[in-house]
Amino acid sequence: MDEGKLSYCKGFSDHRNTFDVMVHFAEVCQRFTNGEPILEIGTRQGGSALALMNIFKKRWFFTVDPYQEFYFENDDTVPGKGTKISMDLYRDAMALLAFEAKKLETNWTHYLMTDYDFMDITRYVKISIKGKWYFSDDIKYSFVYLDGPHSTEYVKNEISYFKDKMVTGGCIVIDDCNNLDDIPKILSDCDISAMWYKQQTEDKFLLCYDPSDKMVELL
Repeated sequence: MDEGKLSYCKGFSDHRNTFDVMVHFAEVCQRFTNGEPILEIGTRQGGSALALMNIFKKRWFFTVDPYQEFYFENDDTVPGKGTKISMDLYRDAMALLAFEAKKLETNWTHYLMTDYDFMDITRYVKISIKGKWYFSDDIKYSFVYLDGPHSTEYVKNEISYFKDKMVTGGCIVIDDCNNLDDIPKILSDCDISAMWYKQQTEDKFLLCYDPSDKMVELL
C-alpha cells in the first residue's frame, strides 16, 4: 500500500500508533494466499477495514460489529477525549466502506451483530463465492482480524472458532493482545498446535497456519 493510501486509512483508525503492524501482516498474507475471503471483527470507524480492502482487492470481505452504544478513548488522544460508538458512527463507517468496496470491486458484507451471533448464524446462511454455494460456516479464510471485545473469554472463543477455518498461510491477528491475561494458556486451551507460527508485537499477536519458510522470513 502506498504511503498516501496508508495515511488515509490510518486517519479512520483508533490504533494509529501500531496500524502499520496490522498492514504489514496483511500484505505478507495477501502474497501467500489465493483469493480466499477475509474477515474483521470490530469495525468502528472503518480504518482497518479500509486498509484490508485495499490490500486484499476483489476478495469476499466480511465485517462484524454490533455498534452497541458505548464510549472509548483513542490510543493517541488525551484522557477523556475519545469516540462515542453510536448509530451515527455506524452510518458514517458503512458509507465509507461501501464507497471503497464499489471502487475496488470488493464483495463486502457487514454483519450488524456481535461476534457470538455471527459465529452462530453462519451455520444457516449460504453465500455464493466464485459460482459455488457455501454455508458460511464452511468458508475457509485467508485473513481474520480480531479487534472486537478484548477479554480472554471472547478471544478464546474466536480463536477456537476460526482456527479450523484458515487456509494454509492464513493469518489470525489479535489486536490489543496486551489486554489478555495469559496468551500461552489461551493458545493451549484452543489446542493451537506446532503447525501455527506465532509472533507477538507491542499490541498484536499473530497466528499463521502452516506458513512456508519464505513467508515466515517476511512476517
